[in-house]
Amino acid sequence: MISLRVLAHVIGLLGTATLGSAVPAGALQPKEPLVLFPVAFYGKGANSLEPGDSLVAVMTDSILRGDLEQSGRFELVDRSRVVQALADAEKGGKECVTLECRRELSRKGGATWMVTAKLSKTSNLIWYLSGQLTDVATGRRLLDDEVELKGIAEDIAKGGAHSLARRILKAAESARTLATPMARMDPAKLKARLAAASGDNPPDLSKTDLSGLDLSGVDFKRANLTGARLVGTKLAGANLFTADLTDAVLTDADLSKANLDGSVLRRANLQRANLEGA
Repeated sequence: MISLRVLAHVIGLLGTATLGSAVPAGALQPKEPLVLFPVAFYGKGANSLEPGDSLVAVMTDSILRGDLEQSGRFELVDRSRVVQALADAEKGGKECVTLECRRELSRKGGATWMVTAKLSKTSNLIWYLSGQLTDVATGRRLLDDEVELKGIAEDIAKGGAHSLARRILKAAESARTLATPMARMDPAKLKARLAAASGDNPPDLSKTDLSGLDLSGVDFKRANLTGARLVGTKLAGANLFTADLTDAVLTDADLSKANLDGSVLRRANLQRANLEGA
């Protein structure tokens, strides 16, 4: 069992320790403000609780914060400001644990991203660490996963926090890539690309900008539309049979009566899209 004195000492050392190679440096990228909410501890499902268990979450929080700060990718909002904002939001007696409540606090803090995490104990050797990365402006979850951790408390905190930091950085970098301005494809070029496609050579329209076009009734069968931008695009009656729309942005698109049988919609953004009769 880990002692409170040892935990406090380790946390103090972590405040000045360097990350080394745990997280790749991103110093050349502009830093974006991020709110990291304190890592919560959940022990109601544990078969036994020990003194100092909640401090494992404090330790995890400290390491995670250090990793994200030292990555050079983010500018973290001061922890004391976050804690105070939570306290102010909860003065009425209602916990600020919902996505919208925390998004609002992050918005007021001028953050682009927000991270929430929870460390849950099952037994002295088995814990779970869940974490989420959210785009504050849209509320879109870019990372939402949970990992099982086994071992002594110090190892759990270190391994879990370092792993979560890496996954957060990877998810943010993927989002940055998808948000990079892309060349807009004109209707004539699109028509030619579709005409040249065949069963063995389906159209590759990945990471193309087709926003605002009227593509009603167009045949996109088996097309690769991963990462494509289709904001406000008219796709009424379009054939998207087995099309790959992974990470595609279809906000406000008209997909009424479109054929989406077998389509891959992993992480596709369909906010406010019209799917009537699809």
